[in-house]
Amino acid sequence: MPSTSSPNPIVPTGCSKCPAGYASPDVVENDRTRCVGCISGTYSNHEGLTGLAECSKCLPGKYSFVTGAATESVCSKCSPGMSPNYPVFAPFVAQKLTLTMFCFCFFFFFFFFIPFFLFYLLSSYPFNTGKFSERVGNADGCNPCPSGYLQSEEGMTSCALPKPGQVVLSGANAVDVPDGSFLDGCNESNSACSNFTQCPAGWVGAHPPTHECTACGKGQTSSKGAPEDGGCRICAKGKFSENIGAASCKDCLANTNTYQPQDVTASSVCDVCPLGWNQLEGGASFCVDQKGVKPSDCGESEYWVPDKEKDKAGCLACPPGCVVSAVNILVLCSSLLLTSLFLSFSLSFSFSFSPSLPLFCYRSGYCKGPIDAAGVRSLFGWSRCSSAALDFERCVFGAACNGAPNPALMGKFKMESDTDPATLNQNASCSAAYKNQSFLCGACADGFSLSGLCVLMLFVLYSSFLVCRLIFFPLTFVL
Repeated sequence: MPSTSSPNPIVPTGCSKCPAGYASPDVVENDRTRCVGCISGTYSNHEGLTGLAECSKCLPGKYSFVTGAATESVCSKCSPGMSPNYPVFAPFVAQKLTLTMFCFCFFFFFFFFIPFFLFYLLSSYPFNTGKFSERVGNADGCNPCPSGYLQSEEGMTSCALPKPGQVVLSGANAVDVPDGSFLDGCNESNSACSNFTQCPAGWVGAHPPTHECTACGKGQTSSKGAPEDGGCRICAKGKFSENIGAASCKDCLANTNTYQPQDVTASSVCDVCPLGWNQLEGGASFCVDQKGVKPSDCGESEYWVPDKEKDKAGCLACPPGCVVSAVNILVLCSSLLLTSLFLSFSLSFSFSFSPSLPLFCYRSGYCKGPIDAAGVRSLFGWSRCSSAALDFERCVFGAACNGAPNPALMGKFKMESDTDPATLNQNASCSAAYKNQSFLCGACADGFSLSGLCVLMLFVLYSSFLVCRLIFFPLTFVL
């Protein structure tokens, strides 16, 4: 078998032909500094070959492992049952194409593959968190989520609403809104919000937070940022709040004789001190005892006054209502009128006369219970002439004036329900058939009218009586 030894490459001095079995390499242009032996499976018996391609190939059925062979004798026949292994020619191809392929691959990788791959990553898929794209073949980048919406995953085609009680501060993250706050920066439907704010004092936040706060009720308040559960607190003793959503409770006013004694239930007003007690300071939770007679010390026919004797409290008798006979007044008025005219015009001198008639007094005020003058009420059939004075006048028609029970008129009137109105305990007012605010309830209400000659004569008689009385016996009336 031929030798497989390979001679060393020949490096010529000066310019000379490559010897047999060698050739000048042709992989790089103008590289003629050395000679390279013919590769395995080839040979050359000529000098001056300009490339490995000019080396002769072993004939079919033969092979050679020798490089730089100068004769065909290095090609040996294949053994029986064997055939040449032609891939031994591959080193020749590799040497010829290595540099060209490297340059091509380098150029393609850096100038085509890498830019295209980066563009695909940044512009198409995956999308950044907080952004989305709903278009196919998108080359314009991702869209940021609308305000109040989020997308925490990459590569999504839409954004979503946060959970109830959350706001989106950026397109990728949602935060829980603390209790005592309300959602802010919301869209028109309040479905997506981008901010939150603490509820102001006097208001509380819902759980989970919504886009509005709830006002504390009257008699309550709260601190800023208070939650719905236990956020509203009742005003302390000596304080009150008259409006809903009050930022703070107010002190009971000074010099108003008021106080607020508890902090268990909501207080929208301060209480007035009981009769016989007072409080001049503001924000008080108690009243001061005046150490004198109290309304509870007065009898059923008496009422309490704070200054009966030089700033000393005491009790006074319930005031009566006094009248004179209408017939006697008419007779006396006629006589006095004729006498005054005769003396004034016939005798030519002035005449002054102050008549005095006996009064008929009846019980007309109702004083039961611990009351002062403001608590005195008129009896049924009577009317209080003035709210400032305790003067009472008998009504033109007894049944016209409602009031407290009046024993003197019991059994004289009856309602449609067979109830005796004189036995009822009512506040002063005109009955249904008579007009309220009319003088002594003497005017009929709408839909009612006087009827009967007797009633008409009684009305004329009583009207004359009132005119005469006002002339000669003036009293104070409030119409």
